[in-house]
Amino acid sequence: MSSELKIVSYNLLGNARKILRWARQLTPEQLDLTYSPSAPTARNLVIHTWQWLACDRQHIEQPDASQHALILEAPADPEALFAAFEAELDRWQALLAGLTDDKLDEVRHQFNEADSDWSVRAVLYHMLQNVLYKLGQFSYLYYAFGLDGTAPYEAPFPNPIYKEVFGEEYYPAQ
Repeated sequence: MSSELKIVSYNLLGNARKILRWARQLTPEQLDLTYSPSAPTARNLVIHTWQWLACDRQHIEQPDASQHALILEAPADPEALFAAFEAELDRWQALLAGLTDDKLDEVRHQFNEADSDWSVRAVLYHMLQNVLYKLGQFSYLYYAFGLDGTAPYEAPFPNPIYKEVFGEEYYPAQ
């Protein structure tokens, strides 16, 4: 596996599994809670990520989108949803392990649209971007539900770390 594929695989699968791990920590009420009608629920974020994983995998495996199966509807039961998401991640892990650099350059047309030339590489990066975006949305909910502590949030800015490691005298006041 090339360095590029290792990086994409590590990031895509690692961050998607983090979404799944966090989702499993939520109560059913938290899974369906929204702070605003325009904001997604955690369930919606899980479903969106899972269904696009399945869709983009089909685009990689089968260039002709007319041969793709419809994406499964999400199970209502959270554990069944999480199991389906995990099974899709396992399919992605096998897919990524079998990709070659030559395969990355193959052309695809999203949903067979002639003006949507993109490579398998672009499909991978589309999915990686999607997972990272959903993880960002999910992390807001994860913190809001108090699952990463309940103290007021304090961002770990770099300058205090520099000063702690190297001392105040190393970094005089500016």
